Amino acid sequence: MAVLWCKGWRCSRMISISVIPGGNPTALSNPDTMATSFASCADCKLPFCDRCFTAGKRFSRPTCRWCGGKLHPGDPKKLRGEQRLLNDAFLQHDLGMQLAREGRHESALAAFDEAVRLRPDYVDAHLRRGEMLLDLERPDEAITAFEDVTRLDSPKGLAFFQLAVALMAASRPEEAIAAYDRAAEADPSFVEPLINKANALLRIDRRDEALTALNDAIALEPTNASAHSLMGSALILLSRAEEAVAAFTEALRLRPDHAPDHDQLAIALGPLGRHDEARAARARRDELRGEERP
Repeated sequence: MAVLWCKGWRCSRMISISVIPGGNPTALSNPDTMATSFASCADCKLPFCDRCFTAGKRFSRPTCRWCGGKLHPGDPKKLRGEQRLLNDAFLQHDLGMQLAREGRHESALAAFDEAVRLRPDYVDAHLRRGEMLLDLERPDEAITAFEDVTRLDSPKGLAFFQLAVALMAASRPEEAIAAYDRAAEADPSFVEPLINKANALLRIDRRDEALTALNDAIALEPTNASAHSLMGSALILLSRAEEAVAAFTEALRLRPDHAPDHDQLAIALGPLGRHDEARAARARRDELRGEERP
C-alpha cells in the first residue's frame, strides 16, 4: 500500500493508494485517519482526500483550493497539466519558494508576483507573496495581498488569520482583532486566531476580553502551551499572581524547556513571597539559555 498525505487545509489524513479491489482493509477500517477516495490536482500535483474537496458542478470538475487547477481521480504522478501557461505559473511559484528558503526575499517576491500574474486565482502564490511582503517590512502591501486571498476560493480561516497578522504588523490592532474573529468563525477548530486575538487585546489594555479569548482557546485545545503561557502573562497584568503561577506551571508541564515561561513564573512568584521558588525558576531559565549568573 502506497501512502500520500492529504494537502487540504489543516487535514492530517493519509491517503491510501492500493491495488486491492475496494480499497485496503486497514484504510477502510480507519476512516478518520486514512482515506481511500481522493483526487489530485493536474497542475500542482497535490492530492486531496474526499473530505477536502467538494464535487464539481455539472460539466465541470472540482478545483484545487491552492492553485485553482482541476482535480482528477488518481495518483498525481500520472496527471499532466493542461496548459503550458499554467505550468509556467508553477515554475515561478517553485522558484519563489527556493529563493525564500535562501533568504532572497525581494527576488522571491518577484517570482510570486509573476505566478499571480500568470494565474490570478493561484491562492498559495498570493499567500506566499503576502508573507514575503511581511518579511520585507511592507505590511500595508501585505494587507492588500491577504485581502485578495480572502476574495478567492481559499481556506478562509487561513486567509483572515494572515490578514490579521499583517494588520498587527501595521499597528492596526482593532482591525486585526476583527480579522481574527473572522478566522475563528470560518474555522472553529483553529485555535491560533483565539491566541493571537488575546495578544492583540492585551496590547490595547482590553485584558478581561483577552482572558475570555484565552479561556476559549484552552477549552478548544487544553494542551496548547502557548495559550496557558499567555494566560499567565495576562493574569500578571491583572495582579492575579496565584492564578498566573498556576497558568505558567501548566505551560511548563506541557513544554518544560521553554525558558521564557520559567522567567515569567519567577515574576509571578515574587508578589506571593515565594522567593526560593522564584530563584529556582530563574536558575532553570539561565540554564536553558546557557547563561551563568554571578
